[in-house]
Amino acid sequence: AESGLYVVDVSNLENPELKVIYPMVGPNGLGIKGDTLFVCDGTAGLKVYDKSNAPNISLINTFEDIVAYDVIPLSSSLLMIGEGTLYQYEYVNNDIRLLSTLQL
Repeated sequence: AESGLYVVDVSNLENPELKVIYPMVGPNGLGIKGDTLFVCDGTAGLKVYDKSNAPNISLINTFEDIVAYDVIPLSSSLLMIGEGTLYQYEYVNNDIRLLSTLQL
Protein backbone atom coordinates (compact mmCIF):
# COMPACT_ATOMS: atom_id res chain seq x y z
CA ALA A 1 0.00 0.00 0.00
CA GLU A 2 1.20 3.50 -0.79
CA SER A 3 1.84 6.06 1.95
CA GLY A 4 -1.08 8.37 2.32
CA LEU A 5 -4.04 9.67 4.23
CA TYR A 6 -6.80 7.12 3.75
CA VAL A 7 -10.33 8.48 4.26
CA VAL A 8 -12.66 5.63 5.21
CA ASP A 9 -16.42 5.85 5.75
CA VAL A 10 -17.16 3.78 8.87
CA SER A 11 -20.83 4.75 9.20
CA ASN A 12 -21.57 1.06 8.49
CA LEU A 13 -19.10 -0.84 10.68
CA GLU A 14 -19.96 -4.10 8.93
CA ASN A 15 -18.88 -2.63 5.60
CA PRO A 16 -16.28 0.18 5.87
CA GLU A 17 -15.76 1.96 2.56
CA LEU A 18 -12.53 3.57 1.33
CA LYS A 19 -13.55 6.97 -0.04
CA VAL A 20 -10.26 8.52 -1.15
CA ILE A 21 -6.49 8.33 -0.67
CA TYR A 22 -4.40 11.49 -0.40
CA PRO A 23 -0.77 10.54 -1.25
CA MET A 24 1.85 11.54 1.30
CA VAL A 25 5.60 11.12 1.83
CA GLY A 26 5.63 9.53 5.29
CA PRO A 27 2.47 10.20 7.28
CA ASN A 28 2.53 9.68 11.02
CA GLY A 29 0.19 11.23 13.59
CA LEU A 30 -2.72 13.54 12.98
CA GLY A 31 -4.99 15.78 14.99
CA ILE A 32 -8.31 17.52 14.46
CA LYS A 33 -9.55 20.85 15.79
CA GLY A 34 -12.99 21.78 14.47
CA ASP A 35 -12.83 21.60 10.67
CA THR A 36 -9.03 21.75 10.63
CA LEU A 37 -7.00 18.56 10.13
CA PHE A 38 -3.28 18.54 10.99
CA VAL A 39 -1.15 15.75 9.47
CA CYS A 40 2.50 15.09 10.35
CA ASP A 41 3.95 13.99 7.00
CA GLY A 42 7.51 13.12 8.00
CA THR A 43 10.18 14.98 6.05
CA ALA A 44 7.45 16.69 3.97
CA GLY A 45 6.46 18.67 7.07
CA LEU A 46 3.21 19.52 8.79
CA LYS A 47 0.21 19.73 6.48
CA VAL A 48 -2.95 21.61 7.41
CA TYR A 49 -6.27 20.79 5.72
CA ASP A 50 -9.85 22.05 5.77
CA LYS A 51 -12.03 18.97 6.31
CA SER A 52 -15.41 20.73 6.31
CA ASN A 53 -16.32 18.99 3.03
CA ALA A 54 -15.02 15.50 3.97
CA PRO A 55 -14.18 13.13 2.38
CA ASN A 56 -12.95 15.89 0.06
CA ILE A 57 -10.34 17.86 2.00
CA SER A 58 -8.43 20.90 0.81
CA LEU A 59 -4.85 21.82 1.68
CA ILE A 60 -4.67 25.12 3.57
CA ASN A 61 -0.96 25.27 4.32
CA THR A 62 2.26 23.22 4.44
CA PHE A 63 5.11 23.86 6.86
CA GLU A 64 8.02 22.02 5.26
CA ASP A 65 10.58 22.99 7.90
CA ILE A 66 8.79 20.98 10.61
CA VAL A 67 9.56 17.27 10.99
CA ALA A 68 7.01 15.92 13.46
CA TYR A 69 5.66 12.49 14.28
CA ASP A 70 2.53 13.40 16.20
CA VAL A 71 0.43 16.50 16.87
CA ILE A 72 -2.10 17.51 19.51
CA PRO A 73 -4.17 20.59 18.64
CA LEU A 74 -5.24 22.71 21.62
CA SER A 75 -7.37 25.88 21.66
CA SER A 76 -4.79 28.13 19.96
CA SER A 77 -1.63 26.05 20.02
CA LEU A 78 -0.19 22.78 18.76
CA LEU A 79 1.96 20.32 20.68
CA MET A 80 4.18 18.25 18.40
CA ILE A 81 6.71 15.49 18.95
CA GLY A 82 9.64 15.20 16.58
CA GLU A 83 13.16 13.74 16.72
CA GLY A 84 13.62 13.84 20.51
CA THR A 85 11.95 17.22 20.98
CA LEU A 86 8.54 18.43 22.16
CA TYR A 87 7.54 21.56 20.24
CA GLN A 88 4.84 24.06 21.17
CA TYR A 89 3.52 26.26 18.36
CA GLU A 90 0.96 29.02 18.39
CA TYR A 91 -1.62 28.38 15.66
CA VAL A 92 -3.67 31.40 14.57
CA ASN A 93 -5.22 32.29 11.20
CA ASN A 94 -3.66 29.30 9.40
CA ASP A 95 -0.13 30.26 10.41
CA ILE A 96 2.15 28.94 13.13
CA ARG A 97 4.86 30.42 15.33
CA LEU A 98 7.27 28.46 17.51
CA LEU A 99 6.68 29.20 21.21
CA SER A 100 8.94 26.70 22.96
CA THR A 101 10.90 23.47 22.71
CA LEU A 102 11.78 20.80 25.26
CA GLN A 103 14.46 18.19 24.61
CA LEU A 104 13.27 14.70 25.57
